[in-house]
Amino acid sequence: MGALLLRVILCSLTGWGALAIYFSNLSSLALRAGLSLTFVLGAVAGLLFIRPRRRAVYGFLLVFAGLLLWWLSIPPSHDRDWQPDVAVLPSATIAGDHVTIRNIRNIDYHSETDYTVQYYDKTFQLSQLRTVDLFLSYWGSPLIAHTMMSFGFAGDQYVAISIETRKEKGEDYSALKGFFIYNRSASVVTLGSW
Repeated sequence: MGALLLRVILCSLTGWGALAIYFSNLSSLALRAGLSLTFVLGAVAGLLFIRPRRRAVYGFLLVFAGLLLWWLSIPPSHDRDWQPDVAVLPSATIAGDHVTIRNIRNIDYHSETDYTVQYYDKTFQLSQLRTVDLFLSYWGSPLIAHTMMSFGFAGDQYVAISIETRKEKGEDYSALKGFFIYNRSASVVTLGSW
């Protein structure tokens, strides 16, 4: 049972490592694909041919640790050509009982690709907070959801917050890729009014 568990762990780490390399910030698709394939083939060859097997496992874990450290060191960047709907980052300042949120995103969608982006600033009084709601939006797999929180204030004032992957112009959304590019296209907290 232990050997089976070890195989599952090693296969999972190999798969994660291959995808982390493939979706990394290395400039060339050919380089990323080649290094990803080399990582998989190296892991398989090492585990098949190096004896004692314990040495192969330790070697693999050492290489994987290096890969993980490299991946974690990829610096996030806000300096990119972002799609207009995620181009401006919000910010908030708290002064006593008041929170001022700048660059609240309010988008008028005409279609999925045709929309008008507007931003505004608003100050909310924290003592007037009446509701906090958590929403999960599923769009495909029931295993993955977009999480949002809505804060309701007196006078029917609402603000919603979510964390999402920012897409560059021309970039399509990929749930799989989203698990690996948090360092490359840093996530953003988005705010919107209801």
